[in-house]
Amino acid sequence: MPCSYKYLNRRLKQVMLGAEFSMKNKMIKNELILHCRHLYELIIGACSFVEHCQHFGLASSHFTESTIAYKTDNKLVCIDRASLNCEESVIKIDFSSLASKVQYDSLGSVKSVEDSSIQGYSFSDGYWRQINYPHILSAQNNREYVYRLMKAITEYWFFASRQLGIHGGFYFSHIWPPTFYGILSQSLAIAIFGKNYLYFQHCINGIQRKNNVPLCVGVIRDMNEGEKYFGDLKFEDLY
Repeated sequence: MPCSYKYLNRRLKQVMLGAEFSMKNKMIKNELILHCRHLYELIIGACSFVEHCQHFGLASSHFTESTIAYKTDNKLVCIDRASLNCEESVIKIDFSSLASKVQYDSLGSVKSVEDSSIQGYSFSDGYWRQINYPHILSAQNNREYVYRLMKAITEYWFFASRQLGIHGGFYFSHIWPPTFYGILSQSLAIAIFGKNYLYFQHCINGIQRKNNVPLCVGVIRDMNEGEKYFGDLKFEDLY
């Protein structure tokens, strides 16, 4: 089932029109309220960027970011480059042996990984410099995998924020752990199942469902499930 612009646009208006556009608004921090994780990341990112500008009394500010990922013989490499006004951060994260050691369950979620190394680097003056020591990622279930992965990424997120002169509220970045988790999940799925679109979609399905319940309207299996969990979804919204 594809995402529905009509439905998501309607849901966005229902939730956000008239709402306080502030990180103090607990509703904005609810990742399920918009029925789409990507919309949630965009809203919380935009909100935190506005507050960053207001905090520093900036009449205007400029932020750009690009993230790439590629696979070598035994590594999955992600590089994030962010620029905020005159400051820049370039972070590289190497995931050694992750693609060969990760295991998926029948629902497309990562169920285990054994002894995969995560190492971050910062680029400056023409050199990559190691950020602390490697993290060893081992997990026996999905919950443990997500927790340990996010804990490792948080260190590089903090590092990038300090390079850009930000000391809190840096949610408008791809390297923010919840956003980066989605980027890595897609990169990993492409690295392993790049020639099989159905398997790739199955892995995306795995990060958008919990206890076999859809968290996003884009992963419902049929209209019956859509109506059950997203009550005002209509068949016409799909076209």
